Amino acid sequence: MSLFVYRSKKFNRLYGLALVLYTVWFLVGLFVLGFGIETPIGPWADFIYIALAALVLFLHLSGQSHGGSTLLIFLLFAVLGGVVELVGTLTGVPFGSYGYSDQFGPVIFGVLPWAIPLSWWVVVWPLHCLVHSALAGRGSVTMVPVLTAVGAVIVDLILEPAATLVRGYWTWDGDGFYYGVPWTNFLAWFVTAFILSFLAQLFLPHSPFKREELRVPVWVLLSTVSTFVLMSISHGKWWVLLVAVVFFVGVRRLFKQARSTSLSQ
Repeated sequence: MSLFVYRSKKFNRLYGLALVLYTVWFLVGLFVLGFGIETPIGPWADFIYIALAALVLFLHLSGQSHGGSTLLIFLLFAVLGGVVELVGTLTGVPFGSYGYSDQFGPVIFGVLPWAIPLSWWVVVWPLHCLVHSALAGRGSVTMVPVLTAVGAVIVDLILEPAATLVRGYWTWDGDGFYYGVPWTNFLAWFVTAFILSFLAQLFLPHSPFKREELRVPVWVLLSTVSTFVLMSISHGKWWVLLVAVVFFVGVRRLFKQARSTSLSQ
């Protein structure tokens, strides 16, 4: 069974190479994290992981739609997510007061890691695809963004403890109710993800993906989340495991609800 749409031999080779590189990087990363090994490239390793994930998702969408539409959606997610994060870092609005370190690879303007805009694409886009395909027109135009935003908040609940307390990608000023994270952060995640998902429906009104076509974005999403779950539970952040179980069950249910055959374009 094909994991993606064939456009050309050259495209197929590029997509296959990106998918293999991402999977290998993920598996090596689990080994490195499991044994606490320091990599020679340091924070660049985490940036490369996110960049490969973003590339795989970009190529996956390119196989399903026109290149111009793919680029538009990718830039929408990356630029809007990056701008919101940049404003948040400089002003404390809307997420709360926090600051990034140099532990997440190269940094834009000395403030925002390049991996952060890509992370919005890697997290929210697969969720949007999954929810959009599971509902398949059975909900209102706002239902997809609402459920996508809920999923994004759950993912952030999983990411935050490992990202802040284990890897030190960013730090929060003051105390929050959940591993030091303020409630405003999760509200901002909901609103930002809602807007991204809503705009995705507006600018790329494609038919829902069939179940087989969701395998790659779901794989990227679950593998990324699993990495952070492993980091958290290895450092005793057990609430993350409970949240992760809820998330994995929800993803499985949505995946099962997606149609096995695609709707007409």
